[in-house]
Amino acid sequence: MALIGTFAVSKLWADAMSWELALRRAVGASRGRMVRLILLRMAKIGVGSAALGAFCYATILLPSLVESVPQVTVGALPRWLAVTLLIGLLALGTGAVPGIRRLWRPPGDLLR
Repeated sequence: MALIGTFAVSKLWADAMSWELALRRAVGASRGRMVRLILLRMAKIGVGSAALGAFCYATILLPSLVESVPQVTVGALPRWLAVTLLIGLLALGTGAVPGIRRLWRPPGDLLR
C-alpha cells in the first residue's frame, strides 16, 4: 500500500510540476539545471517520506508487532531500513523519469 501511494504521489507531483518546468525552460534554464532541480525535489520528498515512515514504524507499528508476534524483534530494523531505501529509490525514479522526459518537449507544449 505504501509503495503504491508513494508512486502515485510521485507521479502526481511530476505532472503538477509541468508548468514550472516549461516556464523555467522558456526563460533560459538549461536542461542540466532542470534535471538537478527535479532530482533534488524528488530526493527531498523521498527523505521526508522515509523519515515519516521510520517515525510511524518506530513509534506505532514496531511496539505492537513485538508485543503480538514474538518472532518480530527490534533486530528486524536493518531489514526494514533496506526496504525503505528501495522504496525511496523507486519513488525517486517514478517522479524523476516523467519530469525529466518533459524537459525534452518544447515549453509551449507543456503549457497547453
